Amino acid sequence: MPNTKESTKESTKESTTENTTDRDAPAATAGACTLHAKQETPFERAAELLAETAEAILLERDRVRLAIPGGSAMEAALLLKEKLGEGWSRAALTWVDERCVAVDHPDSNYGAARQAGLERGVAAAAILPLFATSESPAEAVDRVAGKLKSEFAAGLDLLLLGMGEDGHIASLFPDPRMPALTPTLSETQISAWVEHIAQSPKPPPNRITLTRPFLGTARRAVLVALGEGKRAPLERLLSGDTSLPAFGLPDLQIVTDLAFLPSSPSSPSSHFRPAPSS
Repeated sequence: MPNTKESTKESTKESTTENTTDRDAPAATAGACTLHAKQETPFERAAELLAETAEAILLERDRVRLAIPGGSAMEAALLLKEKLGEGWSRAALTWVDERCVAVDHPDSNYGAARQAGLERGVAAAAILPLFATSESPAEAVDRVAGKLKSEFAAGLDLLLLGMGEDGHIASLFPDPRMPALTPTLSETQISAWVEHIAQSPKPPPNRITLTRPFLGTARRAVLVALGEGKRAPLERLLSGDTSLPAFGLPDLQIVTDLAFLPSSPSSPSSHFRPAPSS
């Protein structure tokens, strides 16, 4: 009788050998992660992944709740806006983190989004910046926590992320004591949904960030990681490194321009299965 485990291992190895590009590249699943490698238009692919879930949610209810980053990954949010068309007016928009700087400062994620026109079409009441120039970090945390409860119904639908070369997402940095995500979020602990980082390892030091438990309420998380500098943290994530804050996020879709080949000594050591093509 054939060894089922050995057969599964062989088929798993074979599934990683195909090497194609862009949207025709097969997605491969590692645990709860789906890897979209060798993407020639990674922001477009990320926007597609966000749009398909957003459109499904808007068939269910009136609003889709979205948290986005700053930096280059914001390009995917701009493309999502185009794809949703009139549906963008039904978005509730916030940010995964923010630097405690004025909105017109070059480091402001909200300021960059405003300059790009991302908030156009979204109702003002449905836009939640994480920091306002006139408030202290403590006041920002209290305000944002209350709005996450009242305007975002204590959760997210979609999460767009970038990732640093050290593996950080939002203003959450790798930690070997990273707690596991839980399936429910306690509404009695809203102070744990957002926090002030007073000494960020990456400047500027003062930041406001959504916490990992709150990020974990999303139905789908899309992480964009581009360039050779992201290879090492991606390998760690795909290998199941629980110290990384992105590990375990729901329906985590990883979009990268990098190739991960089974013959490469630096390819991820996790178990892959073919994922349905989009």
